[in-house]
Amino acid sequence: MKQILPILAGFFLFFVVQQVHAATLTLDKIGVSDVAGRTFSTWTYYGPNPLLTGNASPSSTVTVTIQGAAATTTSATTGAWSYQPTTMTADGAYPITIASGTESIQFTLNIAAASTDAATTTSKGGVATSSVDLPDSLPQTGSADLFLYLGGGALMLLAGISSRALFKDR
Repeated sequence: MKQILPILAGFFLFFVVQQVHAATLTLDKIGVSDVAGRTFSTWTYYGPNPLLTGNASPSSTVTVTIQGAAATTTSATTGAWSYQPTTMTADGAYPITIASGTESIQFTLNIAAASTDAATTTSKGGVATSSVDLPDSLPQTGSADLFLYLGGGALMLLAGISSRALFKDR
């Protein structure tokens, strides 16, 4: 029992310290692109001025710096924050730092013009474009795979039935 108490205390302290020092500043979306939980030094977005959304400590100040120009927003009591930039109208690379308290997120956002062949989708937030180029026609594949799977399945079924009949008397 004496050996178990220090182990339990160690586990308790380990998990409590991790919860106290857990990161609260997140970037969840760039425009309609879900980036939650992903960390990259560069992101690409098609279209100007994407809405940046995320989470921070409740009612905290979030500073968004784009190419050296800082702006602030305040997170809600739930921790949700958003910032709508107005200076990212031209194609190019925009260094961005998002900071709150002692935490910060840094990345470069490449703004690119939407392709004329890009797919367009509608969401609650409006119209978004993706970088997926649509082909003029779809490739004709799949029928050979279907026959291969069906034929293989039939052979396995016959092998199972014949082996059962073969070894039934043993």
